[in-house]
Amino acid sequence: MGVNEVATFLQVTPNLVSAWIKRNVMPLPDTTLNAGRTLIWTRQTVEDWATATGKMPMSRTPVWVKPKKG
Repeated sequence: MGVNEVATFLQVTPNLVSAWIKRNVMPLPDTTLNAGRTLIWTRQTVEDWATATGKMPMSRTPVWVKPKKG
C-alpha cells in the first residue's frame, strides 16, 4: 500500500499520511520503490500500527465475537 492506499484504508487524507511520515509517526515501510521515494507498507503492517495507536477507523476495527455454545 502506498500513501494513497493507506489514506483510503484509514479513511484520512493522503496529506495526513504524509504528515505522519514526516513526523515519524508511521511505521517504517516494508519496502521502497523509485530509489526510496515511493514508500510501501503491507496491509498487515498498517492494520497492526493503526490498531495499536488508535488510528484504525471504527468501521474497520476488528470486533471479536464470542462463539455460540452448542
